[in-house]
Amino acid sequence: RSHNVWVCGRVEASLTRTPMPSMGHGVTFPKVAYTVTIRSGGKIQYRNDVALYLLRPALTNGEKVEYFSKKLGNAWVPARIVGEARSWRFPIEVYGEDGQTIGTADVNSNRLRRRFEKD
Repeated sequence: RSHNVWVCGRVEASLTRTPMPSMGHGVTFPKVAYTVTIRSGGKIQYRNDVALYLLRPALTNGEKVEYFSKKLGNAWVPARIVGEARSWRFPIEVYGEDGQTIGTADVNSNRLRRRFEKD
C-alpha cells in the first residue's frame, strides 16, 4: 500500500539465516524477506522488507473488480478485467446498474479493487 492505495508490483523473496545467540553458539533461524518493485510516475521504486500481510495476488483476466470512475460520479462501479496487464495498466469492461456493458477503459491498478458479490 502506498498513500492508502494498493499498487501493482513485482515481489521477490529471499531467504537468510539470522543468528540466535540466546539459543546457543551457531544457532540460526530462517528469515524470509520480501522486496517489492513498483513503478510510480514513470520511475522504478523498491520497497524492502514488506510484510507478508500487505501482499495480494495479482488481478487476472476475467476477474470481477470495481473501478473508481470520476466520470461516473466519483464512485466505485462494477467492472471486469478483460485482458493482460501491461505496464501496470489493466483493460476493463465497465458495467451499468443493469449489468450491461457501458464501456471499456485501460486503467491504472490504483483505480481498481477486487469485487466480491453476495451469493
